[in-house]
Amino acid sequence: MLVSPLEDQHMNEDDYCRIFADALASDPAFRQWVLTRTKFFDRREATLLVEEQSVRPAKHWWRHWWTQLPDGSQSETDVFAVFHDQEDGARFALHLECKVAKGKFMPNQPAQYALRGEHMMSNKWAPYAQFDTILLAPAAFAQAYPTDTHAFGAFISFEDVGRWLPAFRSI
Repeated sequence: MLVSPLEDQHMNEDDYCRIFADALASDPAFRQWVLTRTKFFDRREATLLVEEQSVRPAKHWWRHWWTQLPDGSQSETDVFAVFHDQEDGARFALHLECKVAKGKFMPNQPAQYALRGEHMMSNKWAPYAQFDTILLAPAAFAQAYPTDTHAFGAFISFEDVGRWLPAFRSI
């Protein structure tokens, strides 16, 4: 049986997403560490465009980025973060899916992340030229769903994030 790190404290995916996104925005060292886990490992000094993403009419800059894909299906990115690299002007995005230990994927959800990343490149609120997809979940979740986990460009475990953010630590 998979056990969520803070199941007894009633944390849900949205709680973990909020904590993760807040740390991305407020902690440069954490933000750099996250980037090193992605294909943008060499862009550790990139600026997170929170203000630009905040212009979109939504409660949170990172949340509820829905899109309709060309096949008519709709899907949402749990945490969407666009960056600007000051060195060469490149803009890139991270599309992050968060799963708790007892979570499960919706049909086609892992594959839709890459499609969504490509489709959203020219969105009017925060366009970008490159992207990576990330699964954020307990290690046991990734072990239970290896094929789906490999559909993402990167995997970051709750356990690794727990080194930075106490809410992700196991009890």
